[in-house]
Amino acid sequence: MSPFGSVDDARASAWAVAIAGGSADRAVGMEEIALILDRWRYQPIWTQKDNERVLSLCECYFDNDDNLVAWTDPLSAPQGDSADDLRKDIIWMLAAIIKWEPVLYNDLAPGIKFTRNTADAEDLIAQMTAQDGPHDH
Repeated sequence: MSPFGSVDDARASAWAVAIAGGSADRAVGMEEIALILDRWRYQPIWTQKDNERVLSLCECYFDNDDNLVAWTDPLSAPQGDSADDLRKDIIWMLAAIIKWEPVLYNDLAPGIKFTRNTADAEDLIAQMTAQDGPHDH
């Protein structure tokens, strides 16, 4: 088990290279990686596929000055070790979608500044829950 909790050693090594700007030669200490891995959030992103804009999320990692330093590939689905963990993950994802404007995935770069969504979160939630969905019986 890694000193980062659920982050495995391979992922920590990948972050060490990403934090070093893609250079495996720069020494990045485990403490620096641990600090950055503690400072993350979901970010709405979009990609282009078959002339269609596809929205998703990725994990973004920040330094102590709130500068983006690393990010994951687009996520395929929420995950959790239990139903409670899965619910929490989905809530964090939904909060990110409400709070942040999507950015083009290929535009992600160290130090990029993200734009907060100007819409009122309560209005967005009301709109989502007012629509009849497939499980609203």
